[in-house]
Amino acid sequence: MSSSSKSSNTTNNQTTNYSLQGVQGQNVVAGNGNTVTSTDYGSVNAAIGLANSALNSNQIVALSSVDHAGEMAEMAVNATSKAWSGATNLVSEKTADAWSGATKLINDASSANADRVQQMAIAVATDGQNLVAKSNEKNLYIIGGVSVAAVLSMIVMARVKK
Repeated sequence: MSSSSKSSNTTNNQTTNYSLQGVQGQNVVAGNGNTVTSTDYGSVNAAIGLANSALNSNQIVALSSVDHAGEMAEMAVNATSKAWSGATNLVSEKTADAWSGATKLINDASSANADRVQQMAIAVATDGQNLVAKSNEKNLYIIGGVSVAAVLSMIVMARVKK
């Protein structure tokens, strides 16, 4: 008995080479059963921190703007109040001056008119004789003045002839 056996084993290894170019910021793994750990090196946390800082800064700016606007509004109210107060005082003074002036004009006009009315009443009562008398009085003063001037002129001429 004779037996014969024959066995044969063939191993075929295939290798694939990968050439990666222009790949940045990515992890590439070829093969099976490999473990790859990828990290952002803290960039996500930094971005969140930056966003929080921006929000806090904006909040501070917004609150400061509101405070400043309130202060400006208060200043405007105070300035307007002072302007109204000054205008009121000025108007009061000018109104008082105007009433005082108007009162004086009315009183002066009333006095003058009262005097004229009195003269007219006397003229009516005397049938105009008081006006004639006044006119005669003026004429007498004029005649007296001219007479004095004439006498003085004659005296001066008489002395010059001597």
